[in-house]
Amino acid sequence: MNITEKIAAELNIKQSQVESTIKLIDDGNTKELSYTVEYYKDGIKVDADTQIVKQTVQILDADTLIVDKTAINITDKYFGYKLEKTEPISIPDTVNDGEVIKVYYIIDEENTKELSYTVEYYKEGTVVEED
Repeated sequence: MNITEKIAAELNIKQSQVESTIKLIDDGNTKELSYTVEYYKDGIKVDADTQIVKQTVQILDADTLIVDKTAINITDKYFGYKLEKTEPISIPDTVNDGEVIKVYYIIDEENTKELSYTVEYYKEGTVVEED
C-alpha cells in the first residue's frame, strides 16, 4: 500500500481526493521529464537530427510524457532515402521518462533515374571521330 492509499484509508476518502490535495499543496515542486528521438541513415546515427523533448511537470505527476507524433518524421526526412523501421515498431502515444524512439532510413533503391553520358576525344583541339 503506497502513501496515498494509506492516507485515503485513514481519512476514509477516495485516493484521488488525496492526490488532488497533495498536488494543490505541493504545486511549486516540479520535475523535468524528457524523451529522445534519434534518426539513423543506413544504420548510422545522425547526431545533428536528434530531438530531445522536455517537459516540466508537477512532482507528483507520473513519469510519462505524451509523444508529439507530428514532430517525428517517418515519411521523407532524407532525400533519396525511405523509412526502414522504427523502434518501437509503432510510434507510441506516451513514453516513460528517458525513453528513446529510433527512426531508421535506408537508401531508396526504387527511387532512381536513368543517366547517360557521351565521351569525346580531342586531339590538338579537334574532335577525333575515329581512332
